[in-house]
Amino acid sequence: MRFAVVLLAVLLASAPAAAQFNSGNRLPSECRRIMKQLIRYEGDAQMARDRGNKLWEDATYAHMGRLQTRLYSRCPGLEPENEWAKFFAKIVDIAAVAAWKYITYQY
Repeated sequence: MRFAVVLLAVLLASAPAAAQFNSGNRLPSECRRIMKQLIRYEGDAQMARDRGNKLWEDATYAHMGRLQTRLYSRCPGLEPENEWAKFFAKIVDIAAVAAWKYITYQY
């Protein structure tokens, strides 16, 4: 019986530590790999631009586009925010506040 109580106490004491260990902001390994490739190819594109090699620069940017497409399809949390969606959400928010003030006679 004492063993069970001690085991239960150890489990309850270690639960916050286990939860804290797993709460990190970790990207899957493939997402990290693709992001590193994008950083590397950004340097390659700069090198091609410095050397005046337009064909190499265009090919590098085309490959970076393919890598970004793969990154956004496999890592949906990394997609850039849509500016139009943010603008539309702001307009809807302003309209909702105005409608609320009109409906409740607080204007």
